[in-house]
Amino acid sequence: MEIEEFDEILNELSRLLSTINNREVDRNEIFDALFLLLADEKNLEWKGDLWNIDSTFEELQSLLSAFDFGILKKTVETGDENIPEEYISKNKVRIKEKGQIWVIHKNDLDPIPSNPHAHNVESNIKLDLSNGDCFIRKQWKFNIGKKQLLSIREKAEKVFEGNLPELRI
Repeated sequence: MEIEEFDEILNELSRLLSTINNREVDRNEIFDALFLLLADEKNLEWKGDLWNIDSTFEELQSLLSAFDFGILKKTVETGDENIPEEYISKNKVRIKEKGQIWVIHKNDLDPIPSNPHAHNVESNIKLDLSNGDCFIRKQWKFNIGKKQLLSIREKAEKVFEGNLPELRI
């Protein structure tokens, strides 16, 4: 697909999804959502790889039709005592930890590396919530520190009510 064609598709999706969601859904949100949804399937390493995908407007619209764009706007800052009620979803949460944004879906279709696991929207890293291992396309890359993992888990625990993988550190 040509860059100009994909650019126009993003504009059309923004207009359509803004109408459907009764709020502005901007191109950045669409880009983040597409990256989360397609990273594994299309072997994307970073968001910029989306410019090289070959999909139609209809395919992308269908893919995004059930996506909850609200999760991209709601961020839980770690270090707070409580998660504000408006940020709580029983199925997913977005957590900011040390400048990184992690999205955790309780019912993620892909149970690897843990179920649930966290996605870093910016870098396509998957975080195993049991041990802090980080993967890109199912290949281990590095491990986050115990303190950071425990902080992320603490916030996720409040949302998922004990439904996190067993801690193995």
